[in-house]
Amino acid sequence: MAGASGSELLLLPFDAALKEIALRAERGIRLENWEGWVRFRDGMRAKSLSVSGSFALSSDPARAASAATEAIKRAHEKWQRNPEYPGAELLIGLSFAETGRST
Repeated sequence: MAGASGSELLLLPFDAALKEIALRAERGIRLENWEGWVRFRDGMRAKSLSVSGSFALSSDPARAASAATEAIKRAHEKWQRNPEYPGAELLIGLSFAETGRST
């Protein structure tokens, strides 16, 4: 799935999303954007209306990862207390800066 900037959008559960952010930050790959998605019981997915995601993450990979991780944890805790759709799962959509592109 392509993200707004043309980079691939990964849709991952909470734990996997945090792991992916950390692994890529360690390699110097910057998280461009994250957003909330909902996976319904029937497997259908849609953007979350209550978990909007990031706005203007740092251009530094470590700072972007830290800010996003904290915000995703807060969103997940809120979802656990009061899910947007009972029985649905919150997924985290991640878009990373593309690396190795020549201009």
